Amino acid sequence: MSEAIGSGTGAGLLAFLDWTIEKNELNKATASALKTGVRNVLSVEDDADGVDLRSLDEGAMENFLLRFTNKTRGQFKDKSQEVYRQRFRQSVAMYLTWLDGGDWRPARLRPTASGNGNGTAQRRPTKPSATPPVAPAVEPAEAPRSTTPIVGLIEYPFPLRPGLRARLMLPEDLSAAEAGRIAAFVRTLAFEDTTED
Repeated sequence: MSEAIGSGTGAGLLAFLDWTIEKNELNKATASALKTGVRNVLSVEDDADGVDLRSLDEGAMENFLLRFTNKTRGQFKDKSQEVYRQRFRQSVAMYLTWLDGGDWRPARLRPTASGNGNGTAQRRPTKPSATPPVAPAVEPAEAPRSTTPIVGLIEYPFPLRPGLRARLMLPEDLSAAEAGRIAAFVRTLAFEDTTED
């Protein structure tokens, strides 16, 4: 295992993402997409491996991402730049939380309680925690229905891909501006690699 992983630097972040792949802590495609975003954003520095990620408060993070946008304008489309910025932010947040011993996984990837009584957070990758397996769907999988109706919201079934239906709970009087904000938010959740040659 790379000694850099605990350094809080660009090299440590990349080592952390490699560890998530090696130990199956994250889906390989997800972690690889995050790593691509991180590499591209870190490219603004001559010493990308030495970037001190702990020093990136909100203002410094914005400045760092602005430099990435300026440097790669014309190299990547605006949409690709936004995806890389989002992946970099997410990766740094996960990594720093992991360094601090917190639950670093995005909420949708956190394992459910197993009843083994061991709910302690892990600081070092010596004993990987279990990530719930994803079983292939035989019947079209659907998100569980809410047992309690929420006043003012309507549930919309949405065929996301073959064999998988999502459910959206949206206001009865959804405005165009709100729809735009939701669409923009959902785009940030995608992990498909949008790199260009």
